[in-house]
Amino acid sequence: MKRIRFRRVLPIVQLALFVALLVVGKQEQRAYEAGREAARVASLSKGETGSEVIIWHLLRRYVPPALRINGAVNFPVELAAGLLGTGSSIKPDSLEMKWVVKGLGVLVLWFSVGIWLDRRLGLVPAPPQHRPWRIVQVLTKIACAVCVLFAALMTYVAIYTHHDDHLVYVPSAAWAAFGALVLALLIRRWRQLARSAEASQK
Repeated sequence: MKRIRFRRVLPIVQLALFVALLVVGKQEQRAYEAGREAARVASLSKGETGSEVIIWHLLRRYVPPALRINGAVNFPVELAAGLLGTGSSIKPDSLEMKWVVKGLGVLVLWFSVGIWLDRRLGLVPAPPQHRPWRIVQVLTKIACAVCVLFAALMTYVAIYTHHDDHLVYVPSAAWAAFGALVLALLIRRWRQLARSAEASQK
């Protein structure tokens, strides 16, 4: 029986989930805007004007729960999109190129996770490894430490603060911890290669 390859399954499943949550997000956005308009009309019908008109929806940008879940599952893609200026501020009901780019990012992200899992589980042969330059090893150790500190910080914020945006802090902590794990295993592998090289020279 042929074993499942995560590098094939994960991108397809996660892209399907990404599209499904995007469609649900459209519906939630439309429902929210309809409710907001109804509240505005009701306020105006009562003779309320100016500052008396309901403006609660302006105090905080509304992001549909489905899109928040989407961002949590694919947090690295959302982070990269935000850094590149293609964050969640665009409306989900506008079929723009930005969502296509995010979809491609989802494929790349989960293909990378899948092939890492396949190699760890021995489903595909790992490529031959060698110790990189010293500067690369140092930067990798720094990146690993940063991931650990960031995961700890986000965990603290999610648990011990009263901030309600847990769909940002919890996934960011989880992805940072995963990144630290990947880098730590890579560093351990480099150390094993160094010991093997030293042993072969004796």
